[in-house]
Amino acid sequence: MQTDGPTDQKKLKKLNSHHMQVLKLLPQPTLQLIKDMWANTSPNNVAYTGPNSFVMVEDIQEILRDGELGYEIINTYAQLLLEEYDNLPNFCLIESQQKRSYIFSADLMRLAITKYICSEMRVSRLEHFSSTACMCPTPKQQPNSLDCGPIVCYIIQHYINNDVDGIAQSLTKHHVRKIRADITHKILSHKSRSWTLEMHKSEEEARRVHMAS
Repeated sequence: MQTDGPTDQKKLKKLNSHHMQVLKLLPQPTLQLIKDMWANTSPNNVAYTGPNSFVMVEDIQEILRDGELGYEIINTYAQLLLEEYDNLPNFCLIESQQKRSYIFSADLMRLAITKYICSEMRVSRLEHFSSTACMCPTPKQQPNSLDCGPIVCYIIQHYINNDVDGIAQSLTKHHVRKIRADITHKILSHKSRSWTLEMHKSEEEARRVHMAS
């Protein structure tokens, strides 16, 4: 599950709960896995491999540092939520080019977040679609923050849980970090797709045997 191997020169930022306050909100097993990951990998290692997407270690770092969430993170989180339920359509995330807002290809999710996207882009409708609808209240993103991705994930979570009425109109920074913690935990706790120290050691041993042969 490595991309660049030992020659990769990029370094992970030091784990620091002051600059990465999401760490304080993680379950202990997930926190320990992250510590193992930081001690044994580089940013260009793969942290999660899904059916239609993958997440890099540097993506996990961005979640922890209150950074921007790429569409792969949001796609992966949404897919993990969908797998917990039956009779819901699959969908994929498309990243729009204007202000890095997000749109979905499936009607179900499209309608759920249309109001939020329009608000963030300050437009009355999205030209990507023939029609739009506002089905729920949506929290506002704090000025100068990179919380658009977590808020989209928050809306997706409530919509999949059939709890549209529970969507808050405003979220505190702590609440957004709790969303980031849930995203991190779900991505790193999958039994067969997430990075593990045992898998890493096995791959490193296979690499040494290959190099020696």
